[in-house]
Amino acid sequence: MQGVWSYQQTTNPGVAASRQVNGRWYDLYASHQVVFPLSAGPVQVGRATVTYIQPLSYSFLSRELQHEVQSESLTVAVLPQPQAGRPAGFSGAAGRDLTVFMTTPDSALPPGGAATVEVVVSGAGNVALWPEPEVAWPVGVRVYPSDTEVESSLRDGEISGVKRFHYLVIADSAGTHVVPGLRYPYFDTGSKTYAVASSPGIRLLAPPGTMAAPPRPLPAPPFPREPADVAARALAAPVWLWILVLVLPPLLVVSPAVARWVSRRRPRPMTAEDREVLALEALERE
Repeated sequence: MQGVWSYQQTTNPGVAASRQVNGRWYDLYASHQVVFPLSAGPVQVGRATVTYIQPLSYSFLSRELQHEVQSESLTVAVLPQPQAGRPAGFSGAAGRDLTVFMTTPDSALPPGGAATVEVVVSGAGNVALWPEPEVAWPVGVRVYPSDTEVESSLRDGEISGVKRFHYLVIADSAGTHVVPGLRYPYFDTGSKTYAVASSPGIRLLAPPGTMAAPPRPLPAPPFPREPADVAARALAAPVWLWILVLVLPPLLVVSPAVARWVSRRRPRPMTAEDREVLALEALERE
């Protein structure tokens, strides 16, 4: 099946049911999966195929015939969520009997530390695709979203579970920071109407001395950035600095040439390699 979110379930190894028809016994084996469509429109369910082998006799060396049977394909029409009665802030959540609550184990922030806030959505439906609740964080705190946990289970052919959203909260100022209550609008698949799950708010107490350190300012540049200030600083330089600036570069250029001239005028002692070269030249002249 394409365009769906599928929860594949394990097939029961035993016989689901048995029935006698026209003097012959038939056994029923059943397998199923829970499917959630992702968009409105037709969903095509392909054919189910079963392959089995039928022996011609009860002998161990008997021949076997292989058979294959297929079911008919199905088309499921997925209806869109209704527009009538859609509450404000609805983000597409769908399920049955959803609840939401917000909690924190750290109502008082430790000195220089942070608090962990957890928002939990529970109920029946496609737990993995429930959207994140919208939290109105107060001014004066910094929030860093953390990991998300999903726990789902199958009961009586229905998927249900819990989805947890974690946040790390750091206070920028001392005082009591009030996080208002939550509203989680969703489409109830049982009653086919919209509903809103709600949760009370929480309070985070930040005593003095727990504020986050402000960002350190960048150090001032060693020289001003403006051209006018740079020119003024250059004119105010001492005289000996200007002499070095004017005289030192020519000296650096001339000194290698002078060193090469001195090295050419100074006699160099004869080495064994030089003697060998002279001997080879004499032989070549001969």
